[in-house]
Amino acid sequence: PKSIICRLVEGAFATGDTAIDVRHGRFDALLADLAAGRLHVVVADQKPSQGTSLRLHAHALGETDLLMFGSPAACNKLEGKFPQNLAGAPMLLPRLGTRLRQDIDAWLNARDLRVRVIGEFDDAGTLRAFGLRGWGLFPVRAALAAEVSDLGTAKRVGKLDGLVETYFAITRDRTIRHPGIARMVERARARLDKD
Repeated sequence: PKSIICRLVEGAFATGDTAIDVRHGRFDALLADLAAGRLHVVVADQKPSQGTSLRLHAHALGETDLLMFGSPAACNKLEGKFPQNLAGAPMLLPRLGTRLRQDIDAWLNARDLRVRVIGEFDDAGTLRAFGLRGWGLFPVRAALAAEVSDLGTAKRVGKLDGLVETYFAITRDRTIRHPGIARMVERARARLDKD
């Protein structure tokens, strides 16, 4: 999501001598641009597949837990303890086919919980905006929880135990030599460890 990317790349600006060009696109297309030298780094929530012919290296930045949030009105309608109180709850989720949606669906199914999906979104920021307006419960990465809580229009319902999102800086080199990327990786690791 864009808000996580912003937090992760801000380390590259630490000295004020680095300009960045941020692009959003299909993972495979970004990796092809990286391999061709058109990009210095790709920040993603997945590694390049093992079978790829591209010589790329994934540097782990860290991980963040997944939490469930809701507006005070939506939370007041929940009965019982988490996670059983999610049964039948109105929920806003990433669209079908995304890795995060698959993980959330598997988590709910493992607990035999059926929710009422009232909205599916391509963009995490849009999903969160609808959630903050009270449309339903919505997932939030723990690294962004303080930002969401500080708005005062949503509160934490619970933690989706066992669900984490891992982030990687993917480069052409096994050893990161670019000073801006090295700063970004160092700061991103510190930030994700703290959250």
